[in-house]
Amino acid sequence: MPRWRCWAASHSSALTLLFTEHDMAVVFAIAHRIGVLHQGRLIALGSPAAIRADAQVRQVYLGQTS
Repeated sequence: MPRWRCWAASHSSALTLLFTEHDMAVVFAIAHRIGVLHQGRLIALGSPAAIRADAQVRQVYLGQTS
């Protein structure tokens, strides 16, 4: 499904999408709520803004400590 159709479908209804994507720009553009896994464990769950600001997500995926 083209990216714009995923976005339109997820924003126009109570649709739940489960997808694996490593391009965070895509994830942040489509998702209202994001779960982040690291080594099979859920380390964060929340809005795109909350995930961007999460210290553990930033450390694990971006190598940032603050």
